[in-house]
Amino acid sequence: MKKNSNYKKTKIGLYFQCLSKKGGGAEKMLIWLANELHNKNYEIHLYSWDNYSAKTFYNYNQKIKWHRLKKNDEKVSKFERFIRLFNNLRKNKIQIIIGFVMSGDGTLYLASLLNSVKIISAERNEPAMYNIIYSKLRKKINFFLLGFSKTIVLQQREFIEFYPKSLLNKIKVIENPVFSNFPNKKANFSKKIKTKNILYVGRLERIQKRPIILLESFNLISQKIPGWNLVFVGNGQEYEKMLSYTKKNKLVERVKIINTTLDLPTYYNNSSILVIPSLWEGFPNVVGEAISFGLACIGFEESIGVKALLKDNRGWLVKNSEPKSKYLAKTLLACINNVDERIRRSKLAFKKIKENEPDKILQFWIRLINDI
Repeated sequence: MKKNSNYKKTKIGLYFQCLSKKGGGAEKMLIWLANELHNKNYEIHLYSWDNYSAKTFYNYNQKIKWHRLKKNDEKVSKFERFIRLFNNLRKNKIQIIIGFVMSGDGTLYLASLLNSVKIISAERNEPAMYNIIYSKLRKKINFFLLGFSKTIVLQQREFIEFYPKSLLNKIKVIENPVFSNFPNKKANFSKKIKTKNILYVGRLERIQKRPIILLESFNLISQKIPGWNLVFVGNGQEYEKMLSYTKKNKLVERVKIINTTLDLPTYYNNSSILVIPSLWEGFPNVVGEAISFGLACIGFEESIGVKALLKDNRGWLVKNSEPKSKYLAKTLLACINNVDERIRRSKLAFKKIKENEPDKILQFWIRLINDI
């Protein structure tokens, strides 16, 4: 891409609540976007409410300025948050702020607006989240605040209809990039199973991610699928509960729980199926990455974000019925026992996900930034 001299004049802030040592999808996409925009000669600033000594999980170019807005373990009032943001944005002459998951952060909106900073609100979850974890009043406040954005970026076209009509003229859809240039990548679709591993990647969290459903499902069918093992990669508050469950049900030899790691390619290469039991997702990065490695993917149809990637037989969708573990177990068996169908669906998904090539997605962001 030919560099534009105006790039050097554009000062962009990227904001997320916390960037310290967390390997989530929003953090990954923010750091990727920051690095890529820096490479295109934009002046990039990172903003988060991390301690001064915090470090990121994902690597960012050290020429990028990361403003950690919190002293170690201090409590910061909303007024103080506003003052720090306002002064920092003004001092650094920020022109555009891209806020990841900022719909309810009134202090950031106010500090930006009073500095004439143009706001891009990057929604990182499917809108069902607002009905699940927010009150009706909080949901209305969040949508009201989104109205002050110059642009609202959604990750899936299927999400648009769930936003108020008053916001529709501000909405743009930019999906996440799917990285395919991993070292030692082994994407293949032969009938010979790479390894009999079922993989989960994500936080071990109860409400959204629901890894315990997968663990229960595996327990239901473990005797029917000898040789198959279950691997969790992630950490979170469900860890102890899951560990206790594996011991109680004598699954210790067949279930592994690995801490969050940057070395995901190793686990993709050594697995045949990825399961994402989430109740909601924006654009599930792990699904895109798993597909690029040739894995078959299973998710729940109740998650619009997951369904958008796996619909049209690009994966296996578990119907929204109770008990969820029972229906996931049934779907797992169907996937495991039908090799030809598993390969067919994986190939369809692989073909579709190639549309999310990182350079292509980056161009969408650059066009959006230049247009505002």
